[in-house]
Amino acid sequence: MKEVDPKSTSRARAFELWMKAPMPMVTLMKTLDVTALVRLSRKQGYKFNVLFAGASERRHRYLRHSRFH
Repeated sequence: MKEVDPKSTSRARAFELWMKAPMPMVTLMKTLDVTALVRLSRKQGYKFNVLFAGASERRHRYLRHSRFH
């Protein structure tokens, strides 16, 4: 098994925030506006979590960073 130094990866900033968090298991890194996904879920009858998983890979249309944190 290969040991990886978390500080040398592309997720170094996320790891640093996680280590400093008072409650690391519930740390959220981004606020996302999922309004379009909720509407699509209701309109088409798809499960929200399935749409969210698919949209997280694409990020261009259905997930937007919220302006209000």
